[in-house]
Amino acid sequence: MISTWARLLVVSLLPVACSKAGPPTTPPDAAATPAAADPLAGKPVVHNVDAKPGDVTVCPYSGRKFVVTDDSPRWEYRGKSYVFCSAKAVGEVQKDPAKYMDGFEG
Repeated sequence: MISTWARLLVVSLLPVACSKAGPPTTPPDAAATPAAADPLAGKPVVHNVDAKPGDVTVCPYSGRKFVVTDDSPRWEYRGKSYVFCSAKAVGEVQKDPAKYMDGFEG
């Protein structure tokens, strides 16, 4: 036989165990919103070696899209001038060009 205390415990837990989950109390993840995840979404991406200031292209080092500026670093590799998202990116690529540049189609 179940004691009175055990019955009270079971009865008091029933509403919690049987309640339906309501809507989430936290805002949706920002990554779920394409514009928040990628502010350049929907903008045309120009081939890296053809990119001019104002164009969106892909960095050979990071693989990320970025807007080319007048100050964006460039580096010549195998007769082509590539633009990078940062000076650090150029430095890293110069350490091992084949790793980043061979097969890069950005």
